[in-house]
Amino acid sequence: MRSAATLPGTLLAAWLLVGCEAPDTVLAKHGCASCHTPATEGLGPSLRRISTHYASKEELVLFLEGKSAPRVSPEAFEAMKPLVEQTRSLTPEERMRIAEAILRHRAE
Repeated sequence: MRSAATLPGTLLAAWLLVGCEAPDTVLAKHGCASCHTPATEGLGPSLRRISTHYASKEELVLFLEGKSAPRVSPEAFEAMKPLVEQTRSLTPEERMRIAEAILRHRAE
């Protein structure tokens, strides 16, 4: 997955023109990238690992809304709980963009 800094200029310009954010920008903006990296386990599970536990954006959004149990590292959820509370205050569109950005890391 490319960061916004490595995207071709025309693609980044097109995203910005239609009001979209580059996937990694969305994750950084909302603090996800502080603990979750694309492919490496760190403070939190990798985005790739998270993406394998959710079949759809809608399933992941339910988690971000606090309406479903964690599927990845449930034993470590206590540390994530305050952050899920923060995602509940986001707009539905912002939660959907976060879910889309995470699921883009699914291995093909």
